Amino acid sequence: MRISAAMCIVAIGVLLAGRAAMAGTVSATFNTVSPYSSVDISLNSGTNWTTERAGQMDWTRTGGSYTGLGGANSSGFQFTSFCVELTQNVSYNTVVPDYTIVGVDQVPSPGGSGVGVGMGSNKSLELRELWGMFHDGIQPDDAVGAAAFQLAVWEIVYDSDTSLSTGSFRARNRYSGDPVPGMAQSWLNQLNGTHAMATLYGLSSPSAQDQVFAEEPVALPADVSVVPLPSAVWAGAVLLIGLIIRRIRRHRNAKA
Repeated sequence: MRISAAMCIVAIGVLLAGRAAMAGTVSATFNTVSPYSSVDISLNSGTNWTTERAGQMDWTRTGGSYTGLGGANSSGFQFTSFCVELTQNVSYNTVVPDYTIVGVDQVPSPGGSGVGVGMGSNKSLELRELWGMFHDGIQPDDAVGAAAFQLAVWEIVYDSDTSLSTGSFRARNRYSGDPVPGMAQSWLNQLNGTHAMATLYGLSSPSAQDQVFAEEPVALPADVSVVPLPSAVWAGAVLLIGLIIRRIRRHRNAKA
């Protein structure tokens, strides 16, 4: 089959348009953390400790272009997430207007506390495996399970190992017999890359705490950027189209 310049232009245009269409935004009201348990954590190898609420984050969507989570421009859709950014906050009963849907490997952003811009592909694979193995087993009133899951998420994001007692990120028992750190550690110990992995998405904001969530049916493969294409890529595409047209013309002239 002969490939014309017009066909090349159309093919490249469709590819780029589809890529740009993956972009999506979400505005949502943060309602509460439920279920949750309080946990003691450290981001600097145990030098300083803070007590945080760890659990499932509950949201109500108020708008945005993302076609998931109830549909584009939907309002009132309830969804849940887990926090992946301890260096920023989100306030109760407050709308976050500027979340962008990104690949889970790209959160948290801007990062901090030893994490660059995005956790990267290796950590995102661990997070996907953790979610695929244990998330669905957390019941609506399971405060221990929700807190343990959040601890495990933070350990993956903020440390280079999967031990809650070593490395940069650490967690300790708040009281004798506290079951949360032990449950989180038991789950982390089972991560080996051989289990089913969930498809996850990131909610990224420059001014609010980044989140991770999952939903079905999925529209994107995990760990793939879904932000709009930068201008440099568009410029490269235009250059590529020009080169293709030039080559086709030379080929035709050579035959004439």
